[in-house]
Amino acid sequence: MLDHPSSEQLALYRSRALTPDLFLSIHRHITACRECSTQCPLEASVKQDYEILLSAVTPDPHEVDYHLTTAELTAYVHEKLDDVDSEAAASHLEVCANCQEAAEELRGAIPSTPLTVVESHRAWPLTFLTFGMRPLRLATLVLIVLGAVLLGWLLLRGRQAQPPTRDVSANANTTDHQSVPASSPADHNPASSPNGVQASAPIDRPSPKPDSTDIPTGNDYSKEIPATVSPDLRRAIMAALTTQHLDKPRILTELGGSAGRLLGDSGNGLPFRLLSPVGKVLLEQRPIFNWQPLAGANRYVVTIADDQLNEVATSGQLTNTNWRSSIELKQGGTYSWQVTAFKDGQRITSPVMPAPQAKFKIVDRSQREELKRMTRETPNYHLGLGVFYAQAGLLENAEREFEALSRDKSHSAIGTKFLQRVRAMKE
Repeated sequence: MLDHPSSEQLALYRSRALTPDLFLSIHRHITACRECSTQCPLEASVKQDYEILLSAVTPDPHEVDYHLTTAELTAYVHEKLDDVDSEAAASHLEVCANCQEAAEELRGAIPSTPLTVVESHRAWPLTFLTFGMRPLRLATLVLIVLGAVLLGWLLLRGRQAQPPTRDVSANANTTDHQSVPASSPADHNPASSPNGVQASAPIDRPSPKPDSTDIPTGNDYSKEIPATVSPDLRRAIMAALTTQHLDKPRILTELGGSAGRLLGDSGNGLPFRLLSPVGKVLLEQRPIFNWQPLAGANRYVVTIADDQLNEVATSGQLTNTNWRSSIELKQGGTYSWQVTAFKDGQRITSPVMPAPQAKFKIVDRSQREELKRMTRETPNYHLGLGVFYAQAGLLENAEREFEALSRDKSHSAIGTKFLQRVRAMKE
């Protein structure tokens, strides 16, 4: 809103020659400012506006009715007008009976037909322009259009607010399977229909039940999960029961899979076999390392390196083929190890390139704390412990829990299934 309009702006306001936004701004100021309102008396302007509107809607007695010329009608009937002139003629014919009659006479043998819907829609832009000659007609048209848009919006909103109807028939088809008659052998025999083509549609039948009916799944088994189980483990248990499957943990893939890759015959960087730990996750922070002897070797040295290949521990010279780490390895750390054998004054190390590293990982602190809590609060919950161990990559521990679960009559099927899956991960 302006502080005080200039005299020029007030003069333009009184003559209604301002742009709409500036007119409204000055109008609000005048209605609130006594000083400016004395220069622009509202009563006089209202009277002036009324007279303008009245003259706009009152027909001019001196105005001569407009009609299409004979040439224009002839060109229109024979479709020789361009798009603009054709739309103008069609718009005029909609409101002028005299010109319509003249056009019908010019058509001659062409049957007299009213304007089609397409012509009516094509004529609307020019009709809108003719309204622009009179302000009140333009305002009326705008109000009608806005009212139609508002009504359509209200109807659409009301339809969206209605609750969706249920398809009772579809529900009956999918749930009441007993109402569907069993098909006879002829229903599925192509020879029973003409030309050997089976014409009947497939009948919706219940899906077959799982082979092991004693495998608990879904919400029924959720009642048996102890309340102390963490939300993450609860979800993992429910997922395993629903799919009746255990996924191989990603950490085992990152460690190089099973130990078989480093337990092959000599050659290709493996002059002698490393036994354990290879490709495993361990709870023990001071693990025991085992390897097979190299024929003719009399001494061995074990070296442990971190994931950056920095040496963290070494055994010194050994005469046997096993050794426990002399230090506690870091929780959550990933390590690799090598054994160097001494034979006839030579140093022979296994594994070396191109063989993969013998890698393993120590369980991290959070998993260790969770396991302590579970073994303290639910020591006999074999299913939960088995799923936890399997997720962490502790396959030997998971194997022991599922062996115990398979001996339980009520859960022997799922215990056996998960036991087989864990053993397959170890291969």
